[in-house]
Amino acid sequence: MIGRNVVLMGCVMGLVAMGGCATKETVTLNVQAMPGTVKKADSLTVSVGDFEDSRPDKSRVGVRHHLWGGETTFVVPGGKPEDVFEKVMNEYLKRRGWNVGGSNPSVTFSGSIASFQGDAESKVFNTEITVHTKVMVQGRNNADGSLVRMTITGDGTQRVFWFSPDDVQELLGEVLTSSLDKFSEVTKVENGQLRLK
Repeated sequence: MIGRNVVLMGCVMGLVAMGGCATKETVTLNVQAMPGTVKKADSLTVSVGDFEDSRPDKSRVGVRHHLWGGETTFVVPGGKPEDVFEKVMNEYLKRRGWNVGGSNPSVTFSGSIASFQGDAESKVFNTEITVHTKVMVQGRNNADGSLVRMTITGDGTQRVFWFSPDDVQELLGEVLTSSLDKFSEVTKVENGQLRLK
């Protein structure tokens, strides 16, 4: 009888250790463009201008609910996901083979962020991560003022046994990179300007 109680108590203590305590903390996510092969495009000089954060809740980019109560709030450096997206887009466009920056770009990108969210829900023996992004991107051809507009969205889910905030960080990076892949697939360079295919 005593041996059985000891085993039961050990199991309970193990679950408490996995679930964490009922506390609150904040973790900063360093989201980056994911490495991979990007189809090279015709040469183009571009700049990534300002993106606006139009999300209803600007205080965080996600939350993890712990198994036994408590939560972890996810934020990005400086609290500005628009800066993160601009950085990711810069990295992505460079890999595409475009010249990013310079004083006289052919195309200037700007837009607004409607959703930039990475959440985690801890359950017994796993944590479910869900990510959703929605960004309105506008490319302005500086030669004639014409615009190319597109809303790029991305969703991702993942279940992990041992949770780390890096899991949310990497999934957000994968979803953003995949969204930019979609943008690349429907645009082309024509006479030094950006056009929809």
